[in-house]
Amino acid sequence: MSAVENDGTRMVSALCSAGFTVVGQRSGQYVRLAWPGRDQRDSTLKVPVGDEYADYTDLLAEVRAELEYAARRGEAAQRALDLHAGEVPS
Repeated sequence: MSAVENDGTRMVSALCSAGFTVVGQRSGQYVRLAWPGRDQRDSTLKVPVGDEYADYTDLLAEVRAELEYAARRGEAAQRALDLHAGEVPS
């Protein structure tokens, strides 16, 4: 990994750019982010940034999987709203 930025750090940057908010962190280990429009009392994403830990790759894969799941849910929710509004054929 690069000493400047690893995949976890890049993920945190991407999430912040997408509207997620940092609500906590443990320096060199992880960053906790709240979903857009939510606060830290709701579910959060815990993104590993310490790539020297044995489970770093697995934990980062779990974050990606959770984001992929949320994207699929979002697409289904948007389709339901569009169908309800009569904006797309069923």
